[in-house]
Amino acid sequence: MRDCLLRLVLLLILAGFTTGSYAQIRVTSPVARMVFQRNQQNEASVAIAGQAPSGTSSINVRFVPLQAGQSAPTSWTSIPLLANSSTFRGQATVPAGWYRLDVQALSGTTITATTSVNRVGVGEVFVIAGQSNVYGGFEHVPAASDDRVSCVDFRQDTLADQLLPLRFSHVSDGSNIGPSQPPHLWGMLGDRLARRLNVPILFLGAALGGTSSTNWYVSAAGGPVASTDPLDQVYRQLGTTLRHYVARTGARAVLWHQGEKDTENGTSTQNYVNNLQYVIQKSRQQLGSGQLPWVMSRVSYIRGNTSPAVIAAQNQLISTVPAVFPGPATDSIVGLDNRPDNLHFLGQGLVKFTNTWDQALNQAFFANAIPVQPTGDPVLITDGYSVPLARRPGEAVLVSSVRNDSTESDNQYIAQLIHADNNAVVAESSPSLANPIPLVIPADLPAGQYRLRTRSTHPAIIGTPSEPFLISQSVPASSLPPVIPPPLTGGTADPGIYRIGYRFEPYSHGYFIMVQADGPMEVRMQRLDGQAVDSNWYVTPPRSEAPDYAEFADFNYVRFYQPLAFGVGGIPAGRYRLSVRRPGTSGEGIWIETTLLTGRNIVYYPMESVSNVPPVLDIQAVPSSTFCQSRQFEVAVSLSGGSLNTDNVYSVKLSDATGSFANETTIGSGTASPILATFPAGQTISSGYRIRVTASSPAIVSPAIALPVCGSGADLSLALRVSNRIVAVNQPVTFTLVLSNEGPLAAEGIVLQSRLPAGLDFVDALSPGISVTNRIITINAGALDSVKSLSFAFRAKATQVGGYMLTAQVTASNQSDPDSQPNSGTGDGQDDMAQIDIRTSTAGGTLSVSPNPNQTPLPTTQSNQPTPDPAQADLSLSIASDKLTLNLQEVATLTLTVRNRGGATASNVTVQALLPNGWQIANPAGLTIDGQTVTGTIGTITAGSTGVLTIPVRIGAAGTVLTQIATASPNDPDSTPGNGYDKGEDDEALLLIRVR
Repeated sequence: MRDCLLRLVLLLILAGFTTGSYAQIRVTSPVARMVFQRNQQNEASVAIAGQAPSGTSSINVRFVPLQAGQSAPTSWTSIPLLANSSTFRGQATVPAGWYRLDVQALSGTTITATTSVNRVGVGEVFVIAGQSNVYGGFEHVPAASDDRVSCVDFRQDTLADQLLPLRFSHVSDGSNIGPSQPPHLWGMLGDRLARRLNVPILFLGAALGGTSSTNWYVSAAGGPVASTDPLDQVYRQLGTTLRHYVARTGARAVLWHQGEKDTENGTSTQNYVNNLQYVIQKSRQQLGSGQLPWVMSRVSYIRGNTSPAVIAAQNQLISTVPAVFPGPATDSIVGLDNRPDNLHFLGQGLVKFTNTWDQALNQAFFANAIPVQPTGDPVLITDGYSVPLARRPGEAVLVSSVRNDSTESDNQYIAQLIHADNNAVVAESSPSLANPIPLVIPADLPAGQYRLRTRSTHPAIIGTPSEPFLISQSVPASSLPPVIPPPLTGGTADPGIYRIGYRFEPYSHGYFIMVQADGPMEVRMQRLDGQAVDSNWYVTPPRSEAPDYAEFADFNYVRFYQPLAFGVGGIPAGRYRLSVRRPGTSGEGIWIETTLLTGRNIVYYPMESVSNVPPVLDIQAVPSSTFCQSRQFEVAVSLSGGSLNTDNVYSVKLSDATGSFANETTIGSGTASPILATFPAGQTISSGYRIRVTASSPAIVSPAIALPVCGSGADLSLALRVSNRIVAVNQPVTFTLVLSNEGPLAAEGIVLQSRLPAGLDFVDALSPGISVTNRIITINAGALDSVKSLSFAFRAKATQVGGYMLTAQVTASNQSDPDSQPNSGTGDGQDDMAQIDIRTSTAGGTLSVSPNPNQTPLPTTQSNQPTPDPAQADLSLSIASDKLTLNLQEVATLTLTVRNRGGATASNVTVQALLPNGWQIANPAGLTIDGQTVTGTIGTITAGSTGVLTIPVRIGAAGTVLTQIATASPNDPDSTPGNGYDKGEDDEALLLIRVR
């Protein structure tokens, strides 16, 4: 119970919330300084989670820009409460910017509590990987001057998942670029990117000095499993970053700078390409969605030597691997003024190195590098690595996770052992509040690949699984490592204490307490394992009296616990209670119980306050539909959180017909509310128009609202949402139908209908007006005013393995609709129907679709393809495999299909496949083999027909097979046979094969 309360205290401190009138709100996502990766539309889905006070009926959130002119506040968005829980979880779409998140708890229409999270960003997230020239740590570096440049201030060679902080910091001279490296050039580069892009920047560090491409490949492949050498485990730093941080934030790209060690080792071009191809594919496989972009530096210089082979490999990766972009070329930055040790960039060399990165991350890169973003429900529990990556049945393992979920007081966590291929559970731990949780592998478990996973009980949340690992009787036995529990925080917070940390030297017993505060503080160290230590209170001296260590750069008070001799006295390794209080006070002050870790560690970092936040401008009155006749309407605005200057002028801005304000039109202005606006004559009738109001002094913008449609009738649309896309058999999930009316008139007598697909059974209704007869769900929605929405929720469950497509439509309304007709069926794509799919977590089964018995006949599909030229063949190539995941040395059958869409018969058709290294042809009959290149003949393909070639291959490693049409005649209008695998033409194809 005590541990539970201490964790609660810590979460409250980290959230930095303010207290409402009656109760409190706890926000666990997002946390302060967290940056979410924006998409190509300059926005992101921000994961929001927390716990509401008792009696809360709804949660509303909005994002308020911290600087005028940077972005507009968002409208209040409702975040759903989970069933039978006071926790809330959802997502809000937010434009790029640097915000304060405001949260309201409501009981009915009464606000019962409020809180805020300062410095939440939507911008750019970069992961750094490579060796020492991007790792750094060789000199003091400037802090980022822009407040929007952030990092994870944590660095340990041995990454224990439960110790990874979900806490973000400003990049300073002393901060780490966690989870694994010093600040180096990233503060300077972050400043440039933040200013140029006008968005916040987050750097995540996964580099390590002295590493070769072979180190990265071997580590990514999972071995040597028993080694504790950081070089042998270097990929784990990148994997940990992807699994725990990028899974939550998304990322634009991995910034890769490595090659010096490969010059020293004499690595060949092909070996470097093979190593990095595997590492790139591994990083993408771990995220499980999209192609995570990589930025590839051209680098090989080391102590006067360069390697054309390494540079050629890096250029080959850029030109042949999808979503790999050119990074800096740095071999020309030489000389002792740039590299005093003839290797590392220092002084002016570091500035030039920063310039090359700034130039590489240019407009073309951001236009073409499609970022990876979190999808589906917010990621709140993540499991990382089980080290070593091979275990014996009967052994105990420790299941560590990073958690920022919100829980009820009776919640517990359960560790699961699951199959790597289908997530089927084979063992569970006892319920626990610990992190990590011990779990015993069943003694009779068959050999194979497995994963670990953590789930919570109240509310029920299933975390993301760990990296796969091997379980086999042939694996040497391993023992449990020492457990380092996460820090606990308690006591009385002091608003004058901004940050607490320490620097620990375990071998010498040298120890420094670091405090950032508004004045000197008293500090105390108490040993918690019974051994004696100096536990007196001491006043902290100013940092100027401490050594010139980079770790102290962002602290103003430092106390040194000096050992009597090397390794004697001082502060030895162990678990301690570190306390800080204001001099002259009694009690323990703020305290942290922690096991000391090597180097700089931040143990207390409350949310930073914000000042000079611009006021929030809101549109209070929505224009009535009468403006369609007069084209004039009044816009009433309100102001909160500050005041405007006396010279302020309001302006009403109109979007284009699609809702974009890129070329907005001013349709009214004034110095007081309401503002008279006039809708311009001659505009296209559209449901997409929006308005917003700007203030001139200071320059702030209101959220946008939709205008009614100038026309007759109502404009109804329907959307479907589901609480979980992947479900267990017989697990109830919540489906929500959102009915909207974009006007201009209200609609009455609205009825919605959804037919359940076979195998998906109704559980219960969560909203009034819902009835079920013969598996047909009917919703009497009643009336809906213009520019309003209604939501209706019910629960259903999948009763058998498979996929399910649920559809719904408006079946009745008393108003005409300009772009849809009620009860016309669910197959016409009109906006008064909606569909959504789910699937069971157990693979197999078939896709079951909602019946659609009364579909209005649809027009015949008209082809948009030109008439084939009778003098030309038009060939395209596709590739498939009977298996995509195999055991090593298992045989897969590749099927290459050539289709002729042209008007002429194609002759002399041959196809070619470039197999990855380690692959072999299982049966060479009818094939020509030249190294890893395999050629086969199809011959003649008549117009409108296809030709097929099968290639049996024995898989020696995971890899991508590249294919092309090698020869054909006559000419093809849009491709050239035999011109390579990377031209983006339709006569080439590729396929990724994985190994278990």
